[in-house]
Amino acid sequence: MNEKEEILEILKEVEKALQEIFFSGFNSPGDFTLNEFSRISLLMESCGMTYGAKKLKSIHDKLSSKRHSFDFDYEETVRNYSELNEYCLICSKKLHMLNLKDKIAKL
Repeated sequence: MNEKEEILEILKEVEKALQEIFFSGFNSPGDFTLNEFSRISLLMESCGMTYGAKKLKSIHDKLSSKRHSFDFDYEETVRNYSELNEYCLICSKKLHMLNLKDKIAKL
């Protein structure tokens, strides 16, 4: 597996974690999901995807603090969620194009 494919796998993990949060309605994220956000954020950081890592960490922090608060503003969390989702889509498309370019160059 090359570097691009490894990053694509990380992006798939991010997308899966985002789906879990979306289906829960941001209301009841479990410990497992929040721990996954931390783990994946570190993976993204190690691959140089600092923007995505920051967004994921921000979502993690907001949802973790939500557990201890009755007054929660969803606006920032939803904005970070949307921006992270769009970032993942853009990165995935670019990596797929680079993989395709590499394959064509080998022909």
